[in-house]
Amino acid sequence: MNNQRQHQIIGGIVFLVSFIVYFLTMAPTASFWDCGEFIAISQGLQVSHPPGAPFYMLIGRMFSMFMSPEMVAWSVNLMSVLFAAATTWLTYLIIVRLIEEWKGRLANWDNSDKIAGFAGGVIGALAFAWSDSNWFNSVEAEVYSMSMLFTAIVIWMTFKWVDDVRDSGDTATGLALLASPTSARWIAIMGYLYGLASGIHLLNLLSIFFTGYIIYFEKFEKKSNQVAGFIVTGIISSLCFFVIYPGVIQWFPVLAESAGLAVALILALAICIGGLYWSQTTRHQLANLFFMGLTLVMLGYSTYALIFIRSAANPPIDENDPETTEAFVKYLKREQYGSTPLLSGKSYDAETQMIDKEKLFPRRWSDQSPDHLAKYAEYNSDFSFFWDYQIREMYVRYFMWNFVGRVSDKNGAEWTALPTQRSEMDLRSWSERESQNVYYALPLLLGLLGMFWHFNQDKKRAFAIGLLFFLTGIGIILYLNQTPVQARERDYSFAASFFAFCIWIGIGATAILENLAQATKRNLALSGLVAVLLFAAVPGLMLQQNYNDHNRANNYVAPEYAHNMLNSLAPNAILFTNGDNDTFPLWYLQEVENVRKDVRIVNLSLLNTDWYMKQLKNQKSNGQPVIPMSFSDEFIEQMEPGFLAESIKQQRLPIPASFWNDPEMSAALVNPNNKPTEMLWELTGRRPEEGLALYNADYATVDIVKTNAEQGWKRPIYFAVTVSDDGYADLQPYFHLEGLAYRVIPVRHEDPNGRIVASTLQKRLNSFKFSGLNQSGIYFDQNIRQMTDNYRTLYAQFAEVLSKEGKKAEAQTLLSKFEQQMTANVIPPDFYSGYRLGEAYNAVGNRAKANHYFGGAENIITELFKGSTLGSKGHDQGMQFGQGLISAYIAMGDFNRASALGNKIASITGDNNFSTSAAELKAQYETFKMQQESLNMPQPQLPAAPDTTLP
Repeated sequence: MNNQRQHQIIGGIVFLVSFIVYFLTMAPTASFWDCGEFIAISQGLQVSHPPGAPFYMLIGRMFSMFMSPEMVAWSVNLMSVLFAAATTWLTYLIIVRLIEEWKGRLANWDNSDKIAGFAGGVIGALAFAWSDSNWFNSVEAEVYSMSMLFTAIVIWMTFKWVDDVRDSGDTATGLALLASPTSARWIAIMGYLYGLASGIHLLNLLSIFFTGYIIYFEKFEKKSNQVAGFIVTGIISSLCFFVIYPGVIQWFPVLAESAGLAVALILALAICIGGLYWSQTTRHQLANLFFMGLTLVMLGYSTYALIFIRSAANPPIDENDPETTEAFVKYLKREQYGSTPLLSGKSYDAETQMIDKEKLFPRRWSDQSPDHLAKYAEYNSDFSFFWDYQIREMYVRYFMWNFVGRVSDKNGAEWTALPTQRSEMDLRSWSERESQNVYYALPLLLGLLGMFWHFNQDKKRAFAIGLLFFLTGIGIILYLNQTPVQARERDYSFAASFFAFCIWIGIGATAILENLAQATKRNLALSGLVAVLLFAAVPGLMLQQNYNDHNRANNYVAPEYAHNMLNSLAPNAILFTNGDNDTFPLWYLQEVENVRKDVRIVNLSLLNTDWYMKQLKNQKSNGQPVIPMSFSDEFIEQMEPGFLAESIKQQRLPIPASFWNDPEMSAALVNPNNKPTEMLWELTGRRPEEGLALYNADYATVDIVKTNAEQGWKRPIYFAVTVSDDGYADLQPYFHLEGLAYRVIPVRHEDPNGRIVASTLQKRLNSFKFSGLNQSGIYFDQNIRQMTDNYRTLYAQFAEVLSKEGKKAEAQTLLSKFEQQMTANVIPPDFYSGYRLGEAYNAVGNRAKANHYFGGAENIITELFKGSTLGSKGHDQGMQFGQGLISAYIAMGDFNRASALGNKIASITGDNNFSTSAAELKAQYETFKMQQESLNMPQPQLPAAPDTTLP
């Protein structure tokens, strides 16, 4: 068997192995974040968030179009698995091809060369396959797997260009070389791939610079001044990049907007066809290559016509409504997300604590949130923020996660080379224990060795790989100019940078095996043994460490959470949601699995945009009526955030007598004989102490609720429990908890957690699903653990209501059944949910269970104080929770336990205010109780639950 055949077989094995691992760990259904949206837009050819992914959508449609609704998500996830496995195969081919540059052509390799070269390719490729960020992207419905495949294809094609030019014996030099038939076909097809890739994700375009320098080093370097040639290559590569982006991708729609779509299309066709005809007839080969490449880029980019066409059909998911050229331009420019300064602009001024100082290289530029300003204040300069936050925290930390190790899966987790001691809170569940991945920095060391070896053996190709590594890592950081307080970790964005480093991991393995062969006079047995050890030490270790916390098999939480939320609602409801995680799974269920299509979802984040307001107001969805709004389209287009007007501070909403004919509404009445005829709604706005009143979304929310009431309360209105408090438009006094959503019912109450009508809530809970939440061995990340823990609070609150109604046995049954469906060893309770369960069990008379959960809450308080300092978040939370739990013990009459907890906190913190004897606490409580009875005051409440708002 010749060397080439062996090479092909090994490449096939690499593909098969990576595919099997990905397939075994693939998500069986939709995951959180963008996955639900991408599955829904693929299955129904709908319009995703800007700047869109039309080519991804088309391929997703091909994978899913013959599937039953419940298998659509599986099929789109499988698409990512296939593409990721193909990328792994191409990574192997690329590494071996790079090794050929100094070892000579593959056909001439002896057995020792093959061990070093093939082993390097396998080790580097599978290190990338099983790296943290790439594996995460590879088993869910996201664009990054397909985008990474296109990057790998272009890099592989670049070397095919090199091989064909060398093998053809083409003697052409300079620019004429590019126009030769052998050369031109590869360059032209790469142009087409760049055009197609623009319909997936724009990250692929950064590989243009790699290709440019490989071409330069191959044929141009020896024919020119090296410094000048090097600079000119960079300029030409940049021009090629800008011709595609923003040239074709953004400027063509701008031309269509200003001159008209027909004129723009005619002009584009005239340029491409006319240029090709002129260059062909006049034999200007270089010009012909340019026009051929431009034509193919435009042809690939034409997949964006799908966005324009499908938006005109007004599908249920139609983000930005880009059916006009003006809207299409805004869509492609991502204007919804605002602009980001790069070289100059206003930045944070420490003296004014505002974004008002003109600077070069502004890094602290966002005034979109008070949290941004607070974070900026922690840094003494823009450069400090750039280096410490944008570089170190938002890139270096992720790089180390992939090649050194990760402490845990918690947001903000640091990297670690060795196993670290973790708190009791991090070890309460199997998922939390598995979330620490440690590689002992072996991948990093092997990659650094490979980088140095590569530069030593072949500095030209090493520079090209280094450029790819830099541009897809630090280059993205420079361009994005990220704001602080990100909604989630962003490591998935840098997969191409980690891909480049994994090429060096493979070369590092080859370097060790090459030197070993020289030192041992090509001892094949020893080289084979070392190759196996290197495989075990790097990709093998990464596979072993990462497998459990990248395995999404049997994880159905996202669609089931959406199912439970939708089934918390009465028929034909309007549901206000907060962001991606409580919206996209709902879209998936409605559009793909056809669940509860009677519900109209209103996303509060999108409600700040005029296009979304008009879409809700004017367009039906899945046959359901439009959202009731009184605003005209002209008014919506002119809306701006502003101060709370006197005219809307108080709303009196009429309630028709027929409203109370609904059995669920009549059950919500405190007094069946007292049926309100109006609802008094008092608005204070967002953070009134700061003078900030209402966003556009708030104005729209007020109008929707008001208009619906004026139309006779035709549609039930709900807010998801995941909406932040300032998104509730001060409707909390009328919130009734009916599962994972609060219903607005015009019956006022004083319960800060939402009033419960037992009969209604029980009916909603009967359809809830909790698959896998009682099965150890299924990995649930921090986001899922936090979200599903909300179920505990819901059931605890319901049990307390049942207890107050004298149904303690029913409440005990409810809690016992729930604990069987979601166990603490799988989803551990946080302080608040554990406290609420303790309260609930105390209410039903089960003191043993109550003490169990209160004990867990005590342990969390102790852990918060460990390692914390006065004024830190952990210290402040420990104080807040400690005071709340002590109050709970006192209310139960357990003064000994209250005293013991207070003394423990005093011992840990040195705050003697907590040190009080049981007798003193009892006396204080008796005095307070007497005062309460005389003043008719409510008993003290535990501080509000921690913010569980979803981004």
